[in-house]
Amino acid sequence: MGVIKYTAEQLNSLYWGQRLSIRQIASRFHSNVSAIHKAMVRCGVPRRSLSEANRPPKMGKLNPRWKGEDIIPKSGRSRARRLYPKQLCHICGKLGERHHKDNNPLNNDPSNIEWLCRKHHMEADGRLGRRLRNGRFFSRARQDYAAVVG
Repeated sequence: MGVIKYTAEQLNSLYWGQRLSIRQIASRFHSNVSAIHKAMVRCGVPRRSLSEANRPPKMGKLNPRWKGEDIIPKSGRSRARRLYPKQLCHICGKLGERHHKDNNPLNNDPSNIEWLCRKHHMEADGRLGRRLRNGRFFSRARQDYAAVVG
């Protein structure tokens, strides 16, 4: 089997004109990807940058690992971190955290997200009242027990 020759015009028209990937060009010539890549380098065909590759981002439902709304609360919080960059607390102006108004981390609707500093976020969640003198927190079960007993 002899060496397959690719012309610069062929590679340029397929890669830049028809916007085919190197893998698609290799399958069209019944060759492997590394041979096409070497031929492109030899012929002086420039590579596309990531922005020129024109690949749509695989976010949300386009991602093959998308689970829909069947996720755990930790995943909802990480989605909120990706969707909403950090902002200032709307009460005191310090660097804020994302607070879900309805206490459902899976609901990342913009109307449900509020920006609060750590102190105001703990007040809104009711965690500030569960703080001991040494700064540690005790569980809600212990707080309920203390309310009933004492």
